[in-house]
Amino acid sequence: MLWTAAAARAQFTCSTNADNTLTILAYAGPGGVVSIPASIGGLAVADIGTNAFAGSSLAAAAIPNGVKNIEDFAFSQCAQLTNAVLPPSLINIASGAFHACTNLAGIQIPAGVTNIGDLAFTYCSSLSSLAIPGSVGRVGQAAFQACANLTNITLAAGIGSLADDAFLGCSSLVHVGIPGSVTNIGQSVFQGCANLQTAHIGAGVPMIGTEMFASCASLRAIVIGDSVTNIGAYAFAGAGLGKVTIPASVAGIESGAFSGTRLANVAISASVTSIGPNAFCICSNLAGITVASSNLFYGSVGGVLFDASQSTLIQYPAGLNAGGIYAIPGSVINIGPSAFAGCGLANIRIPSGVNNIDEDAFHECSGLGILFFEGNAPATEPASFETGTGTVIYYLPGAAGWSSPFGGLAALLWNPAIQTGSADFGASGGQFGFDITGTAGIKVAVQASANLASPAWLPLGTAALAGGLYHFSEPLLTNSAGRFYRLSPP
Repeated sequence: MLWTAAAARAQFTCSTNADNTLTILAYAGPGGVVSIPASIGGLAVADIGTNAFAGSSLAAAAIPNGVKNIEDFAFSQCAQLTNAVLPPSLINIASGAFHACTNLAGIQIPAGVTNIGDLAFTYCSSLSSLAIPGSVGRVGQAAFQACANLTNITLAAGIGSLADDAFLGCSSLVHVGIPGSVTNIGQSVFQGCANLQTAHIGAGVPMIGTEMFASCASLRAIVIGDSVTNIGAYAFAGAGLGKVTIPASVAGIESGAFSGTRLANVAISASVTSIGPNAFCICSNLAGITVASSNLFYGSVGGVLFDASQSTLIQYPAGLNAGGIYAIPGSVINIGPSAFAGCGLANIRIPSGVNNIDEDAFHECSGLGILFFEGNAPATEPASFETGTGTVIYYLPGAAGWSSPFGGLAALLWNPAIQTGSADFGASGGQFGFDITGTAGIKVAVQASANLASPAWLPLGTAALAGGLYHFSEPLLTNSAGRFYRLSPP
């Protein structure tokens, strides 16, 4: 039944509930400071109804004790609202209840509240401090999203669930502690909290959610409780994290979990049974990944992450051996997704057994000059070779499946040969020299040794065969018993 009480006829429109209490449906009074009456016409006010005060010019609202529910969007878009007093009787703050109250600077959530609904305080950009009591079972989806001035939150023990985007984009937030009572964590809970510096995940929390701390560029330290068993996809992607201890409880590290972070080293314990693609890719400071020797699923050699059989190269750390050469072990047959993404290597040598190269394997390898293949052309994905530079593929005579371009890169037959029968071979004018011929443009390293029985090959230089020809020469060694030369990949 709809009715208008005589004393409040000009202000409140209400409906009577089944228990003979009232729900306020609309407010037509003046703006400014409003005290909502505890009763109207002798009936207690129990609920603030959907959209009841939405868009009004309230500056402050005092909600009386006895009110249990603030329903959907009840105070939504009250742009002048600076303060709302919530009663100890309150149980439910429904979806969008204070959505876009952009001047709401303070709110105290009573200890009896059990639910904070989706979008409840979204875009409350003046809200600076917040304490959520342990009585709250669920903090809803995007409940505090884009509260840009929120610098401090306290999450009390007892909270059970943090839904998707709960604090997404709270760009002033500095620290967060998640109590062990939280057993359900949605996606992107703290994503884009650009000034978040530290986080503590309490013992009892079972997982770190998908994109939970993604793009938290200022995040420097995090404590992960030893109850966490899974780190979700892109959980820390793009975060400023420089150091992390992954507890022995963790079994799964999902795709992109630490991609784009500032980690310098990573230690994988024996308990880890699953590592998703791209988990540590484009970490420019990452110099090494170590795996516990007792791990049955993964291993590391020289700081590089492999599967246990070393048949798949999973991750070459982007900060390892910048400007150098890396020879992939001969046991490898597969190069995984983003395996070398962001690396600073100049030259990678790929053994003959490699028959597959996954998506983005060499993505953004800005200094990579040469990919030297010792075997047949592998199976590839469309973006396997998007290095972003002028990388060139070399392949050997007799290898099958090659063409140029290959995967978008120039592919050159690497076939240099010393021309011992040419007129330029031998000693002349105090120099010893010879011509090297081969595919135009390929690079070749010249090495020498005085003893073939136990050779120690000395690098003499690297040259490009412009037009398919290069003449090498060096001063004639008159006090040497002899010198042997060979050509090798650059």
